[in-house]
Amino acid sequence: MYQSILLLVVILTLYAATIAANSLEGRGLMNVCYDEYGCFTSGPPFGLTLHRPIALLPDSDKGQAISRHTTLGTWDRTKATKILVHGFLDSINSTWWPEMKDAFLQAEDCNVILTDWSRANYFPYTKATANAQVVGADIALLVNKMIKEHGVNPADFHIVAHSLGAAVAGYAGHRISGLGRITGLDPASPFFENTDPIVRLDPSDAKFVDIIHTDGSPTLLLGFGTLTQVGDVDFYPNGGMNQRSCDKTSAKLIHAILNLGPLDIFGPMDIQGECNMYNV
Repeated sequence: MYQSILLLVVILTLYAATIAANSLEGRGLMNVCYDEYGCFTSGPPFGLTLHRPIALLPDSDKGQAISRHTTLGTWDRTKATKILVHGFLDSINSTWWPEMKDAFLQAEDCNVILTDWSRANYFPYTKATANAQVVGADIALLVNKMIKEHGVNPADFHIVAHSLGAAVAGYAGHRISGLGRITGLDPASPFFENTDPIVRLDPSDAKFVDIIHTDGSPTLLLGFGTLTQVGDVDFYPNGGMNQRSCDKTSAKLIHAILNLGPLDIFGPMDIQGECNMYNV
């Protein structure tokens, strides 16, 4: 009986969402276009679905304070290029991103580009998930420009992204024909689990997509990463859930709030926890 009632509620909710979607679409409130970035929608499959009942439109590049440096500096077109993308509430000021950059440079002779989208990855989470689309489009614009103007092979680009940044990588890869590789580090689960491949990172976004799952507990148990296989190869160290020497997400959030003082939910927040990557 309860299952029948639940099913009826779901059907009525989807029916109401469909009516609302048709009304909003008719008034042009579900779509927005931003010059070279193209058009975006808050309608299906990005919103008004069972797993994404609420969705917002992304801010423009100006709204996200996106700036693009036209001088590539020491970038060498003959070398492979790594593009690093942080996730929700993070920034390149977190110590582990410069450490990852240094590790890549020590391991191989390559270029490394750090992507900082900390002006657009904060609360509400639904807005951050929407903004990820524009950030991905911007990365694609840069890479495609480098390919066109410098004759670089798209297979030489490798995007390494964490958490919500994995969605950014997917959106970028969708716009870069022949992108070599995407590595997703604990891709975010909320608003991406059981969604259409165009909404999330999936194997079609690059020639090779590999995933490392490390925080895949259910969201109610404070795990925000997905356990679903979304790459060509998916790795699950320690079962892909809890890692040794890593604080649970609740501890990270409490630590961040206690050390921030008044919580600014509309600004970037450092939620680093004590975790030794070598203990994974």
